[in-house]
Amino acid sequence: MFLVFFHFKIRDIVRKKMHSGQKIKKLRQLKGYTQEELSGKINKTRALLSHIELTGKVNHYTFLAILKTFGMSEGDFEQFDGTLLTTREPGTKYYDKKAITLLKQKLDNYQKENDMLKQLVLSQKKIIEMMEKKKR
Repeated sequence: MFLVFFHFKIRDIVRKKMHSGQKIKKLRQLKGYTQEELSGKINKTRALLSHIELTGKVNHYTFLAILKTFGMSEGDFEQFDGTLLTTREPGTKYYDKKAITLLKQKLDNYQKENDMLKQLVLSQKKIIEMMEKKKR
């Protein structure tokens, strides 16, 4: 009897939900802005931006200014999970080909991971059944 074990990192299976400040920080870093640069673009202080990133507490108007700088809608921001950044031209609803390709790759990876997890569950069920039969 061969047992096959799959190793998955817990963070890959159960993703922690980021608060707004953490998302803003991650987006800022992905866009290549320093706190100083982003705070200048939204006409706020660096200290305020640091506070927002740490606590997630942000005034709605400041939040909208940040989203405008990132070229994102509130819906895009809500869906952002810190792993993939797709951008589109401000004022349009179309993503560029590179972003679409990245989304397809991500979807394919999730499908493969899902298939592996299904196989893992099936193999564990078989092992449990065999162990139960052995007990009898």
